[in-house]
Amino acid sequence: RALRGLDKVHPETRERVLRAAAELDYIASPTASGLASGRTRLVGIITPFMARWFFTEMMSAIEKTVREKQHHILLMDLEEPATAGRMPLTQGMMFKRVDGLIVINAELKEPERDLIRRLDLPVVAVGTRHDDWPLIGIDDHATVTLATEHLLGLGHRRIGYVGAVPESFST
Repeated sequence: RALRGLDKVHPETRERVLRAAAELDYIASPTASGLASGRTRLVGIITPFMARWFFTEMMSAIEKTVREKQHHILLMDLEEPATAGRMPLTQGMMFKRVDGLIVINAELKEPERDLIRRLDLPVVAVGTRHDDWPLIGIDDHATVTLATEHLLGLGHRRIGYVGAVPESFST
């Protein structure tokens, strides 16, 4: 309890335990702590690609942030390099291994979303909306408005767009 920073430890006792651990170079086993607490202190990151700039930048930022909170990340890259396909998300990747998930721009199939719900894992989605999970994303409408206003402000009048138009934009 003292090493994990939990309450109900007298301050003098905590200080003696921390001092003894430092003198002995003792590091508590995260696996043993996980058995006692039911927490792994691992945040799973699900990504369709690991070796692309956007995804590596996101994973690096997430890792630095969770490390500050004494957590770690478990990467789940769904890319299947040999076939240019996609690996399925399985219960073995997550069950009792992670305390929560961050899904970065990965299209999850309905059975995979059902699995995550059954495992009762908290999820934050980045970039791609999934169910009712909290989403960190870009406000596409505001971005398009800002870009168009900028071009108009520069005096441009013939402005085009090349790309797919999501159904939510067709009004």
